[in-house]
Amino acid sequence: MKNMLKKGILLGVGLTCMGRDAVQKAVKGLQKDGALDEKEGKKMVSQLLKSSKEHNKKISEAVKKEMKAAVAASPFATKKEVEQLKRQVAQLSKKRKR
Repeated sequence: MKNMLKKGILLGVGLTCMGRDAVQKAVKGLQKDGALDEKEGKKMVSQLLKSSKEHNKKISEAVKKEMKAAVAASPFATKKEVEQLKRQVAQLSKKRKR
């Protein structure tokens, strides 16, 4: 499950990086063709990157939500639950020694 989360994060980072390069290349092509001036090109890159970040955030939130649901449905104890059990065992051990 940890590996799946890691892959999801790497995928999101990869798509964001690839998106930035693709956007910049496309805008430079439009500038070269004379369809956009430099100011318009910078504005377009900024807007597209902002939109990409917003989409990436939404995807990240969806992945987190799904991962939480998967963890909750799994038969494994969470770190918090294990720590709680350790404290309980320690308390019971102290009572037993008395």
